[in-house]
Amino acid sequence: MKQNFCLPQGSYLLNHSVGRPLVSMQEAFSTGFMEPWQYGGTEPWQNWLYSVDSFTKALAKLFGTKAELFCPQVNLSSALTKLLMSHPRLANRPKVLMSEIDFPSMGFALEQSVNADIQFIDKTLDITDIDVWRSHINSDIDLVFISHAYSNTGQVSPIADVVKHAKANDVLSIIDVAQSAGVMPLNLSEIEPNFLIGSS
Repeated sequence: MKQNFCLPQGSYLLNHSVGRPLVSMQEAFSTGFMEPWQYGGTEPWQNWLYSVDSFTKALAKLFGTKAELFCPQVNLSSALTKLLMSHPRLANRPKVLMSEIDFPSMGFALEQSVNADIQFIDKTLDITDIDVWRSHINSDIDLVFISHAYSNTGQVSPIADVVKHAKANDVLSIIDVAQSAGVMPLNLSEIEPNFLIGSS
C-alpha cells in the first residue's frame, strides 16, 4: 500500500489528521477538475457537480446508506454550525452532552453558533463504557455529540449503544467520524444516528 501514497522520507504519524495524498491524486485532480475548466468548450459546472455525486455515492457505500442523505461541507465546524442553526430544537441554546476529550473546535462551534449549554463528561471517566454515557444522558439533554474515535487517546465510543440510549430518552445524536471514517466499520442503516459529520 505504501507505494500508493506520497510519503516523505522516514515516518509520518499524522494520518488521523492530515493523511498523505495518493500518488494518483494529482492526475485525477487535473483530469476531473482542471482540464474541463481549461480546455472544455462549455462551462465546467456539470463535470464538477458529477464529482460531488461520485463522492456522496462513495460515502453511501462506505457507510451503508443512501447517497442523497449526504451533504458535503467545507469542514466539520461548518457542517456542525449549519446543522445546529437549521434544526428547530437546536437553534436556541440547546443542552448538548459531549466529552471533555472531544476535539476542541467542536465545542467552540457549539458555543459560538447557538450558544449551546454544554454538559461535559469528565475526561477522567471511561468514555468506552456505555454506563458512563447512560449516567449523563437524560431527557433534559437536546443533543449528544459522540466521537466514534478520539484523536488524543485512541479510545472508541460504544456508538450503537449510545445512540440507542439517546433515542430512548428523546435525545438527538450526532456522530463525529473524523478519526474513524474508512478505518472502522460503521453501518448507518443499522445504527441510525440523527446526524453524522466527518472529514476526508
